[in-house]
Amino acid sequence: MENPPVEYFEHEIKGEYELYRRMARWIMMGEDTPDKLTEKMLVGSSKSVKVVNTMRAGALGRMQELGLISRERDGRRVRYLLRKREERL
Repeated sequence: MENPPVEYFEHEIKGEYELYRRMARWIMMGEDTPDKLTEKMLVGSSKSVKVVNTMRAGALGRMQELGLISRERDGRRVRYLLRKREERL
């Protein structure tokens, strides 16, 4: 089954779309590692680190499936890169 277009999330699943937008902004600002993204997501949140880690991993996995981001590995370290065409998020 083909993934839905990003516009589907923008109109139908607004909370998820907003998370993608925030994460894309953070990645563009250099907050592009799992730990840095978790820290950003925890600001102002009452959720536990465990819950936020799960949310982060799920959102990043979905963003990669949709072709919005790619992952760059250096040994055990992971860095996320926003695809050029998706900088409009």
